[in-house]
Amino acid sequence: MTETDSGRFPLDDDNVIELGRFLRAARLSNGMVATIPAGMSELLAQSVLNWFANTVFDDGEWVDRADIEADPDFGDVEVTEYGEDGEVVKLRHRTTGVVALGTSKPEAWKQLRDKVRTHHREGGNR
Repeated sequence: MTETDSGRFPLDDDNVIELGRFLRAARLSNGMVATIPAGMSELLAQSVLNWFANTVFDDGEWVDRADIEADPDFGDVEVTEYGEDGEVVKLRHRTTGVVALGTSKPEAWKQLRDKVRTHHREGGNR
C-alpha cells in the first residue's frame, strides 16, 4: 500500500474493490440488505478504509483524520460580532482557546480551522 493522491487506499486498490462489492448488497443486522449503487459503493469503501488508516478527504485533498477531528466544527465555538453590521467576527474555540478574527464569518471560520489544526499539530501548545 503506497500513499497516493487518492489517499492511502486509491479507488483501484483491491481492498476498496472488495469492500465496495460487499457494500452493494451488505446484509444488515436489522434483517435488511443495503442497496448501494456500483460506483458509490467504491467511493464509500475508499472513504471507510482511509478513515481507518487515519486519512480523510477535505477541501480537495487527503489530510490526517486528526486534523478533521480537531476542526472547530467538532467543538464548541463562541461567536462575537463587532460593529453596527457585524463588520468584524471573532470566533473562539472553547476547547483550545484559539481565537480568529475576520471581516466575515466564512473568513473567520477558515482562519479558526487553520489555527486549531496548527494548534493540534503542535501538541496543543499556544
